[in-house]
Parts: sequence; C-alpha cells; structure tokens
Amino acid sequence: MATELRDLLTAGLDEEQAKVIVYDQFQQQIAAGGGLNAIDKSRSPGVAQSLYPRIDSEGNRQPGVIGVIRLIIADAQQKEGTVVPQRVMFTEEYPDFKNPRESIVFSVEKSVVGSVGRGPFSTSGGVRPPRPMLRQIADDDENPGYQLAVFGYLFDSIIRLTCFAQTNKEANARVEWLQRTMRNYEFYPAWAGVKHFAFWERQSDFVLEENKEKLYGRPLDFAVQHEEVKVLRQKTLERLIIRSGLALSTSELEDTL
Repeated sequence: MATELRDLLTAGLDEEQAKVIVYDQFQQQIAAGGGLNAIDKSRSPGVAQSLYPRIDSEGNRQPGVIGVIRLIIADAQQKEGTVVPQRVMFTEEYPDFKNPRESIVFSVEKSVVGSVGRGPFSTSGGVRPPRPMLRQIADDDENPGYQLAVFGYLFDSIIRLTCFAQTNKEANARVEWLQRTMRNYEFYPAWAGVKHFAFWERQSDFVLEENKEKLYGRPLDFAVQHEEVKVLRQKTLERLIIRSGLALSTSELEDTL
C-alpha cells in the first residue's frame, strides 16, 4: 500500500491539498461500490449480519450469524421449559469428554465471495462482485464536516452445527431436535439481517474417543449468505494521505498504518 500511495502523492502535502485528494478518492470508492443507486439493493430486511458479532457504524452490537443461531437455540429451550443445567451448550470450542451436558459446536467449513441476486453457491446467473458494495453514506458524527461510507462484502459460507452427546441415542435425538428447531425458526435469520440461511446437507455420523471416553457426533451443514461490513471515513483517508505525503520512507508510512 505504501508504494501505491507514494505513486499518487507528493511530499509536503498541506491539509487543503489532501482534502481535494480525499474527496476524489472517496467518490471513486463510492462509484466502485455501485454508486448511490446501489444503496438498499440486495439488502436483508434487518441490519446486515456478519458471520461473528461486531459493532456497527452506529455503535450498536450486532450478534452475527453465530449470535442469531445462539438466540434460536436458547429461545427454543426456554419455550420447552428446559432448566438451565440441562440445556444443550452452544459453543465454538472442542467438546469436553468429561462434561455430561450435550453440546452443539459451530464451525465454518467453506467461505467464498457471495453471489448477488441469488442464494448461496448459486450456479445459475449469480454475479460475484470482486469489490464491496455501497450500503450507506452519512455524515460522520465523530468528525463534523466529514462523511463516512459503509460498504458490504458479500460471502457465501457453509457453516456446520455438530451435535455431540455421550450416547448414540442422545446424539440422534439432539440432531432431530436441532433440525426441527431450525425449521420452526426459519423466518428469524432473515428478519435479524442474515441474507440467506437454509439447510444444506447432513454429514456422516462419527465417534470421537479419548482415554476410553466416547462422544457421538451428528453434523448438520447450513448454507449462509452473510455480509462483512467496512466503514470508510473521509477523515481517516485525510490523515493517511497527509502522513504519507510527509513520510520520509516507506517504513515510516507503514508504521502509521
């Protein structure tokens, strides 16, 4: 990045010169993201969700796909009246052989650039944009007089929910429960901002063994389309451009990034 910036800039830039360059670069980024006409297209009904929790441009915590699934599992068990000590654990961690509680483990099996206008992994006409899409332009409250732009990177992913239990019978019952629960809540991911969420396929049953302890696994794969968000601030561009114009060496510039 440092070399590319040096090709664009001259040493000793003042603030007014930087502002001209910032405006031009900001408008180029907006155009590359589809321009103003692209805003609100291909959006979910709710706030666009990334794969993992994040803080959005307004400072609100968004649960991400993993958080949406966590809410579904918790709500289903609460409605069923399952007491807390007996509830299945939803986790990203490797299952504990010593813990008698069942667990559902979240993992990502595949992730590629998403298809616009189609479901995840569509093979019929979906466009895969190489650049992020413009989602919003707003005044930057943190920097009065400046603007910010919100861009979305679309991804198609296969996520795996693996049910673990200490017996075959428990594992079979849990995976049936999970399939039924996700069907019953199939409206919720879209409402929460996940662009697409649907059952993909069930993988082969398996058994893990450690020190003569066994865990029985039942993996379910789901196809998900989610959006990773980037906020571009004019003020940040300005600071970077001014510093790059004043930097004496590439290493100095790299220290500021």
